[in-house]
Amino acid sequence: MNTWRVILATMVIFGAGVLTGGLLVRHSEHIKLPRSSRASASRPTQVQPISAGGLRLDFLRRAGRELGLTPYSGPRTNSARC
Repeated sequence: MNTWRVILATMVIFGAGVLTGGLLVRHSEHIKLPRSSRASASRPTQVQPISAGGLRLDFLRRAGRELGLTPYSGPRTNSARC
């Protein structure tokens, strides 16, 4: 009897999540965008997926610029972190 209560509770929680997700999607479709966002949305932009390695490299370059690292200190800092 206790097992069926757990299964029923799980199904109720799952159903509530499905219902909430459906209502959220339906509600978000009816939200009006501001005029400036609507104009930019009419021109689709192509987004390039970024790999984890690319994000790390971008972070290291930005950190090097902000810290004022010289070309000599950059590689030494990278090898110390690895």
